[in-house]
Parts: sequence; structure tokens; C-alpha cells
Amino acid sequence: MPELPFEYIRQSLYFFRSHFMMIMRIQLPFLLLEGFFAMMIHGSPSEEGPAMNQAASALLNLTLMPVYGAATIVYLKSVVDNQPLTAGQAIIRGLTRWRALLLVYLFVGFFIISGLSFFIIPGLFILARLAFADYICVIEGKGVFESITESWRRTGDYFWILLNGLVILFVCINGPNFAIQMSLASDEGSALLPVVTSIIFSLISVLITVYGFRIYCVHREANQPAPPPPPEEIPEDRDQDP
Repeated sequence: MPELPFEYIRQSLYFFRSHFMMIMRIQLPFLLLEGFFAMMIHGSPSEEGPAMNQAASALLNLTLMPVYGAATIVYLKSVVDNQPLTAGQAIIRGLTRWRALLLVYLFVGFFIISGLSFFIIPGLFILARLAFADYICVIEGKGVFESITESWRRTGDYFWILLNGLVILFVCINGPNFAIQMSLASDEGSALLPVVTSIIFSLISVLITVYGFRIYCVHREANQPAPPPPPEEIPEDRDQDP
């Protein structure tokens, strides 16, 4: 029977609540920038039409996402190491992995979308097997393809706990978000409310990152090399003359 993830979800939720203010300090400036840009292009549509506006917004999001994504992972690792960083320190350290994490996002996203196009199940399988790629890239400093292949190798024993937990969190968070965004899309009023709602759910979605990081830490703890045994004491030869 597949392992149920509820205890790990509870632990992740507790960690997320305990560190939400710092997570918000890391991500909120970038999310506000994305939201401000979205309102700008909503209020002044380009001559090329909505498609060009959506492409410009997607490009900005893709540029900024690896910045605050890497910074968030760096901060999570610093807390586990009992050396918590400030938001600025996490962002600066995360910037060193911007390019690599961007490429990891692109390749993992491509693989997942390609898998989902084949009756969904292959996409879910790939989602779970590549769940460690972000953390390996940022924390261990691995290259793009090494992060992806290492994630595939390491997640074999954690497949069900990753799949079940990620799907539960994704549905619980993005289901209400999708319903709200659809209801707001029918309203031709201000773009402020959809942007604010999107920012709120983006912050809540960090819980998914925290959950993946929790399972990644479980894997790391289980695979740490055992400490060397203490040296054996040499018994004293009491019959030997001093």
C-alpha cells in the first residue's frame, strides 16, 4: 500500500507557518514586481494584442522565479543548519544559482508537460521522480542535467510519499486558486483583485516547496555516511616495568 504523506504534510505546514514572515520577505518583492507589471499591461494593451502581453508577463515571471525560488531553498537549508540567513543574504546567495535553476525549471517543466500530454499518468510519474532536482541544483551546486539525473536516481524509494503529498497539496492550493481566478476573469473590472489573489496563492504555494524539501532532507539523513567508530583503547600492560 502506498505510504500516506499526512505526517510529512503536518511537519511541512508547521515549518511553513513558523517561517512564513521570512519567506514572504524573500518572495514578496518579486511577486509585487510581477503583479505591478501584470496590471500595467492589463491597463495598456499592446498593438500586437493580448498574446504579446501574456508572453511579456511570462518572460518576466520566468526571469524572476529562479531568483526567489533559489533564495527560498537557500533559506530553508540555512534554517535546517541552525544558521538562518536574512532575506537579503538568501537572495544574494540564491543569485549564484539563477542560471542553473532556470534551466532546471525549463527542462523539468518540459518533461512534466510532455508526460502529462500522454494520459496524465506519465507526467505525474515524472513530477515525483524529478522533485529533488531544484534542491540538488541549489544546495549541492550540481549542474542542470546532473541535478535531473540525480533526482531521478534518488527519488526511487520516495516515489509514493512524494507523489501523494505533492498531488494533495497541489489540488488543495491550486484548486481554490483556479476557481477564484476563473470567477474573477469574467469580471471586466480592475486587475488589482486578480493580482492580489495571485500573489496570496503564490506565497501559499511555497508549502509545496517546503514539502519537497522535507522529503529531500529525509533522504539526505538516511544516506549520510555513518560516523567512524571511536578508536579502540589499548589496554595497559600492568606487568611491564615502568
